This record gives sequence, structure tokens and C-alpha cells, in this order.
Amino acid sequence: MVWNDSFLSEEPTVRLIDQFEIIREKLGALTESDDPDIASKVRMAQEIFPFLEDLATDGEFDLAVGAGRSCYSSKLVTPQAAGVNPDLAEKIAESTWSARHHTLYMHTNFTFLLDGISRQSIWSTFHSHPFYNSEQVSQRYKKMGKKNVTRPNLEGEAAEVFAKAIDLQFELYNTFRGDLLFPKASEAFFGRFPGRRGKADEWKSAILKKTQEIARYFLPIATQAHMYHSVNAITLARYHRLANQPDVPQEVSHIVGKMVD
Repeated sequence: MVWNDSFLSEEPTVRLIDQFEIIREKLGALTESDDPDIASKVRMAQEIFPFLEDLATDGEFDLAVGAGRSCYSSKLVTPQAAGVNPDLAEKIAESTWSARHHTLYMHTNFTFLLDGISRQSIWSTFHSHPFYNSEQVSQRYKKMGKKNVTRPNLEGEAAEVFAKAIDLQFELYNTFRGDLLFPKASEAFFGRFPGRRGKADEWKSAILKKTQEIARYFLPIATQAHMYHSVNAITLARYHRLANQPDVPQEVSHIVGKMVD
């Protein structure tokens, strides 16, 4: 799918992050060091990174094969031993996958940085099962705006109806998080903490967070979010199978496709 064919908003970003990427960024910062010895070591490390990344990928495969062999061996088979015979490793991987011995592939995890994805896709797909770990931006602490909306590429009356719905929901959101709820929220806040009443200005932002927490229920389901999202290899495979079903939203199919890539 081509994102711009179906949506007017910016394409969500899907980024796989790993230890090598973190180390590479740190090395990049070290290249500015005035110490020539450090700079030379950094350049040498950068040259061998592609080789190390290939080894790491192979290592994850060997880990799954080692786990599989250990199930049927009198001794614990290490990943190093599992990868010695590539032909045998491939045979074990194919047979265990076909036999639905999928726990082997749950030892490897992937962490994705997802940005600009709708809360609908998060609720309906990425958080609709127990096999994930996420750190998602809070609607309570981050003010949302109409620019933070996934917009389908609609035409004519459909586009007008969608735009009016977004305008109305954000109008209600801004009204409730501001003037409308603030007096009642202040009353409840200082009723609970009467000692803070004399310093009302200092607590205004804290009270506004409470009103914003309530007002978020007016936000469209198309409101976007960003998050760290970690799943194991078998869950990613399940995402891939799910994304190819005919009733899956295009946004979800696109994001999963990027994750698999």
C-alpha cells in the first residue's frame, strides 16, 4: 500500500531499535573527541559494525534452534553449538515451525519506536492482546491538537463530515480542559488539599492536568500517539498474519508491514 493514496496526514514512522543502533549513536558523539586515540578506536569500531550486526542476526536464529534442540536432548544445547551445522539448523527451524512449536521464537524480542499512529490502531490491534510491552504517550500530560490526527483521503461530502467531526471534538476538548471544568476541578482539588488554597496559582497547572484527563474522552479515535512497543518474534509473525486479513484497517496493515520489513 502507498500511504498517500489513502491518507492525507503524514505517514507514521516505524523504527526498529536495537543495542547496535544505540552504540552507533554513542560512537557518533565520540567522533568529536579531541583525543586522537579515541577517534581512531571509534573509526575502527564503525568499520566492523556491519559484520557484527550480521553475527547478531545469526545469533538470534541460533538461539531459537538451540532452544528447540534442548527440548529433545539429554544436554542443554547452547546457541553456539546449535549454529555449527547450518543445514541441520535450517531443518530444525522448518520442522519446529511447521509443527507449531512456536515457543522457540518467543525468546527473541524486537523494540519498535512508533510515532504518528492513531489511538484506534493501538486500541484495536497493538494493545488488544497480552503479549506486548508498551510505553505510550499520556493524553493526560500532553496537550493534543488537530494536527495530531490521522486523516483518511476522503472527497466531497465525506471529507466535510470528517472535518466537522474533528473540529467539534477538539472544540469540546479545549472547552472542557479549560474554562468549563476548571472551577469545579479547583473546588475538588482544594477540598482535598485545603492547605494549598493559599497558593492557588502554584497549583493551577496541576489542576489543569486533571481537567485535561477528563477532556481527553472527547478526542477523536484518530488522535495520534507515539510509543515504545516491544513484541517477541512469534507475536510479530501473528501481526503479519493478521495484517493480511481482508477486514484489517489500512493503517494497521501499513504499520505492520513496516515492522516486518
